[in-house]
Amino acid sequence: MKHIPLRQILHVIVPVRYNIYITLVGSVMEYGSIVWSPYQTGQIQRLQKIQDRFIRTVGVKLGYDYADVPLRIVEETLLLNTLQTRRQLLDVMFLHRILNNEVDCPELLAAVEFRVPGRTRSQDTFVRRSCATSYERHSTVPRLHRLGNLVSPHHDFFHDNKDHLKKVFLSLSK
Repeated sequence: MKHIPLRQILHVIVPVRYNIYITLVGSVMEYGSIVWSPYQTGQIQRLQKIQDRFIRTVGVKLGYDYADVPLRIVEETLLLNTLQTRRQLLDVMFLHRILNNEVDCPELLAAVEFRVPGRTRSQDTFVRRSCATSYERHSTVPRLHRLGNLVSPHHDFFHDNKDHLKKVFLSLSK
């Protein structure tokens, strides 16, 4: 991908700038996030700074001073979620695709473990295993289980469609 300096797109109108960002920057930062999703705060903040810089340039175009741009308000205006929220949404959507046989990978499907109701009050759909390390806890399958349990009281993975899942997850993440 060719590097495009930010100053070259400053004169472009906001909707076009948004499309440039989503196409060139957002797609690269979200590619493969199901596998490599960062979990340490410093890593998450470093990635978010890239989007924040874009939001600030849009804010300048909207009349704010660069340092005083209300980042979350401008993000909401552009209907742009934080990178962490978008990565988590991609994870939940991937879980939905695995469970509905849209991803043909028996190994992944076998790794998804359902909780069998027992003598607890837990209403979780997926198993919550204890992990020996933080690295293991934030690896792909345990992360999918946690996010699936977050959404499962409001979404039936086998009946509801992906649009419903997206609406539910975005409403829960706010």
